[in-house]
Amino acid sequence: MSHVRSRVTRALMAGALTGALATTGFVTAAHAEPAGTAADLPSADSFAAATGRGGGVDVSGLVGLEGPTEVFVQLASTPVLEALDASGARSAQAQDDVAADAAAQVEADADTVVAALGDADVLYTTTNGVAGVAVRADAEALRDLAARDDVVAILPIVPKTPASNSGTDIFTGAADSWEFAGVTGEDTTIAVIDTGIDYTHASFGDSALTYPTSADGFDDDVAWPQGKITDGWDFVGHAYNGGYSDDPAVPDSNPIDESAALCTPPEGVPPGSGHGSHVAGTAAGYGVDAEGETFAGDYAALTDDELNTFQVGPGSAPEADLVALKVFGCAGSTAYVGAALDWLLAPDAPEVDVVNLSVGSEFSLVDDPENLLIDALVAAGIVVVTSAGNSGDVYDVGGSPGNANGSLAVANSLGNTFLFEGVEAYVDGATEPLVLPGQYSVNFTGTYPPDPIEVVTLTPGTLPYNSGCEPFTADDAARVAGKVVTLAWDNSVALPCGSAARFTNASNAGAAGVVLTSTDEAFEAGIAGNAVIPGIQLTGPATDELFAFDPATGVVDILSETLSVRFDPSLSVTAPAPSVADTLNASSSRGVHGSRGIVKPDVAAPGTSISSVAVGTGNGASVKSGTSMASPHVAGIAALTVQAHPDWSALQVKTAVINTANHDVRLGETPFGPQRVGTGRVDALQATLDTVLAYDAENPLGVSANFGVVEVGADAVSLTRTVEVANHGTADVTLGASYRPQSPVAGVEYTLSASEVSVPAGGTASVDVTLTVADPAALAKDIDPTVSAVDATYGLPREFLSTATGWLELTGAPNVEGPLRVSVSAAVKPVADIAGGDVVFGDEAATTTTLPLTGRGLAQDGYTSAVVPLELAATSEQIPADELQNPSAAGADLAAVGTAPFTFTDSGGVDHGYVGFGIATHAPWTTLGRATSFAVEVDTGDNAGPYTVEVQKLTDSVGDPHDITIVAVFDAAGTNTGLEFLNNVLGDTDTNTFDTSVAYLPVELAALGFTPEQVAADEVAFSYSVSGLSWYAEPPSEDQGLVLDTIEGLSYDAADTLEFGDGTSPLYVAQPDTGITVSRPGNPDAPPFPAAASDVTPTDDSVLLLNLHNAVGAQFQVIPVEQVTEPEPPAGVSLETTTRPGCLAGFAYVLVKVTNTDEVTARVSIDTPFLDVTYPRVRPDRSVYDVVTTFQRSIAPGTVTVTGTATVDGEVRESVYDVAYEGITCQRGSWSIS
Repeated sequence: MSHVRSRVTRALMAGALTGALATTGFVTAAHAEPAGTAADLPSADSFAAATGRGGGVDVSGLVGLEGPTEVFVQLASTPVLEALDASGARSAQAQDDVAADAAAQVEADADTVVAALGDADVLYTTTNGVAGVAVRADAEALRDLAARDDVVAILPIVPKTPASNSGTDIFTGAADSWEFAGVTGEDTTIAVIDTGIDYTHASFGDSALTYPTSADGFDDDVAWPQGKITDGWDFVGHAYNGGYSDDPAVPDSNPIDESAALCTPPEGVPPGSGHGSHVAGTAAGYGVDAEGETFAGDYAALTDDELNTFQVGPGSAPEADLVALKVFGCAGSTAYVGAALDWLLAPDAPEVDVVNLSVGSEFSLVDDPENLLIDALVAAGIVVVTSAGNSGDVYDVGGSPGNANGSLAVANSLGNTFLFEGVEAYVDGATEPLVLPGQYSVNFTGTYPPDPIEVVTLTPGTLPYNSGCEPFTADDAARVAGKVVTLAWDNSVALPCGSAARFTNASNAGAAGVVLTSTDEAFEAGIAGNAVIPGIQLTGPATDELFAFDPATGVVDILSETLSVRFDPSLSVTAPAPSVADTLNASSSRGVHGSRGIVKPDVAAPGTSISSVAVGTGNGASVKSGTSMASPHVAGIAALTVQAHPDWSALQVKTAVINTANHDVRLGETPFGPQRVGTGRVDALQATLDTVLAYDAENPLGVSANFGVVEVGADAVSLTRTVEVANHGTADVTLGASYRPQSPVAGVEYTLSASEVSVPAGGTASVDVTLTVADPAALAKDIDPTVSAVDATYGLPREFLSTATGWLELTGAPNVEGPLRVSVSAAVKPVADIAGGDVVFGDEAATTTTLPLTGRGLAQDGYTSAVVPLELAATSEQIPADELQNPSAAGADLAAVGTAPFTFTDSGGVDHGYVGFGIATHAPWTTLGRATSFAVEVDTGDNAGPYTVEVQKLTDSVGDPHDITIVAVFDAAGTNTGLEFLNNVLGDTDTNTFDTSVAYLPVELAALGFTPEQVAADEVAFSYSVSGLSWYAEPPSEDQGLVLDTIEGLSYDAADTLEFGDGTSPLYVAQPDTGITVSRPGNPDAPPFPAAASDVTPTDDSVLLLNLHNAVGAQFQVIPVEQVTEPEPPAGVSLETTTRPGCLAGFAYVLVKVTNTDEVTARVSIDTPFLDVTYPRVRPDRSVYDVVTTFQRSIAPGTVTVTGTATVDGEVRESVYDVAYEGITCQRGSWSIS
């Protein structure tokens, strides 16, 4: 098939999804021995019969895909850094000339490419680390652009969004580093790529400028330095919002952060709220003391008690300088992270040691174009620290830039002491209030009431009502009017709704404010609220002081006779929370699992309820949570390590931070593993004092020892990674070596080459880590002990991987308490080797036969091999690798598609007709439903169509994805009409959905507009096309549903299609010597199976067999459908015969000429009424003649019989020819023809 590169024409819209879900499971195949015919094989049982899976489930809350409108065009030009390396220029002037020439050439080449695009908006040009230009352009023009020799790749820019200290400085060991290591970040510089920095804040030192009072002030020019901010640039300006509106990026020299009060974003787009200033304060703020002044004292002399009095705590590296690179407007997302990264690579850029990127994206892959720039920065000597993301425990959700190989990606753990915002509580008329800890809602834009306000509760109702998720009754509206209403909130269960809905219901009822309850000592996420009324969420202990709260019902009772509160965000309360120390914030993203050689995150750091700089306040603090707040702690620690080891490379600094992060982050007593927290929680003092580094010898940039995806077949497997240990100290060291498992997997064993390793001063040594699977049948699908097998939001089994993870631990390193750690990870799974045999019908009228299965199946703990048989619709050639933008895109390169019907009977006995679409690709994807997906466009001819069927990750009402992959159907208006599960089963039944190349998409026919009557009568027919979608396809469209490959012109007719099994399940257990019944329309009285003496000829049909559990590269088969035909008679002998009568001496004769025109030697017999003659060997192309003399004066017309006989390969071939001759009458001495 041709490769059609165009945008999916059906736009998916967000909405509640409903539908009958046919989770019928597999069917078990139970066959006889292969001897005999296919008729001897018993029918395969459905997976439903084998596993007990079945029934329907309703879920809702899918949000449609969103995506970028911009692309990065990578050019073939030589970037500045590469040109400098190649030039050998030594003098500063020569280097400047080389750099200028290279940059000018890149810009000229970029201009040429942009001119070819026609109407295109240039976002920015990168000249330093990677030559390229970011543009917004027409897809058709980009398609033409891809053929140019000066274009290397066209990559969509996945939009990035902003991804909140005294107690944390103590907890992470930063304060100890100031005191005991004598490092504070002095003479180092941290670049913060974010929403900008409010350099007028006291935590950043003296600035002659004041914070703007209107949006106009954000464009003013600024001279450097401003306090400790030594340089900066605003790449986008105030109004830019990443495409939510048409406001373009307008760069300027003033990267000051923008407060929400001075931002008017498009509807539904949250403002930035000082994200960058908060981040910068955490990384390198001076701190604001108890008097509200910039701290200017000796950090090494600060005691813990003194630190805890600070209004704004110091950053981890309080004497490091800062560079402010603003890539966000006052709201929205950004496509300009790459521009800032390239700015830092310019030869005349300020010298920077560390970059902090508290930005991120979901599911963007390790091929993301900005990751190229991150690795280039690391190569240039800059440590790049990134946030891991805030999308929770979902496999591979942690996207770019946190999944770049060279980045230092940080998860969000909890500390042991928190500076909370405070609220005054007046109990029973007391004049002295209690100041209780909590967190204020962030979206309130009004003025806080100056006086205390009475607190009331709702009349007890349902949990959603008590939570404020439903409009208040008239009585409760009267009760809360002008007062503060208390609403239930419990993070330990699925929330009935978000805070915005609760605040809106409260403000609609006339409430003056909201108090939310809690059961937690610390907060894992902030509270949005709304712009109309203020609100605060209390900590669990504070809740218990004021209320009797029942989380099960949501009922809240006030413990006192009267209660009033006064909202005042300037109040703060430091509160210990020892029970949550070194636990993980549930929102912290699970990282990539190694599909392309990378496992993330690298470390964890406190990022929950972090108090740091509040934008626009002069000296105030705000509390924020997220991996965005964890990352700058580590950026500061990296700067401390740079100061402690000024001769180290960026990679060595990164490795030290990772190796020494040896504090477990736990769920109860169980530590989280490498794919959630890396090696563990960071330790600043140990990172600065460490002199021994350990890293994967094959991938030192990534540090961790990652075996990737390991497919285990019939044979034992043994794989080894070598960890190199480098001693940068002045004395020899001997280290103990051991492997510590975190997530063991049955059948997988890790062993080390030695129990100790000696490393000379200034030298290296190594230790091998070997992964062994001695018995493949012993492999089990064991779940990570910190992973829930059931999705908490939907109560459905989730998809998960079996990952054997842990750490190589090296003990005895100088100045390090506890082991040095290197993460070890592998995603191990058994694979089957199943193949389908010939599919042969008994004759052209036969309706049933069997598809036999051979090979080796899986039947072990957690794994049962499965196949999906379908009628082949089409195949597609592989797209050449050099036409793909990156390897990840190949997961959407279609190889084959097919269809098959089945019927699901629900618990009420009602039948639901289905059609399933099977898809095979030429290469595997990592995970399906976001960066890689499939779409089927179905045209049924009705008014609601065409319909779009698309694979997506189930996304809840607040936009969070889940490890439940669904097949959603939308009509032309964008209304959801159907919802099913990928491969027709839930996550507790393994169908190998990760790192695979085959998928099955079930669709209820009712979702495509067909009535039960049409389904029952097989009056179901439609045309369709299938598209492979990749965010990294070329050319891109306006959304992330980018089409890499399309197969068009396909059709389906239920009355003329192959069916499989008993028609009740699409999946079948795959075991050798079993078979699946194949049915087709035809004569039911025809023989069902072929006879031994029959011939077999092909038909127009083929079977597409998806082998779900086979190894990649052997996961689908195309099997021609054949049928038996009657044997033809043996071929004869080809002879050519002529006759001619004549007269000789007055007597009649007949001349007979026989020519052997065959390819074999033949016996030729000539029989006439007068004489018979035989020639035993007449060779090909030879002739024989016979003159038949009659001795009669006259003969009548007659016939000569010529017989040709030959034996070929033991087979006798014979042909008989009757050839006429004419009569003749002869006169004596003459002849004539009568």
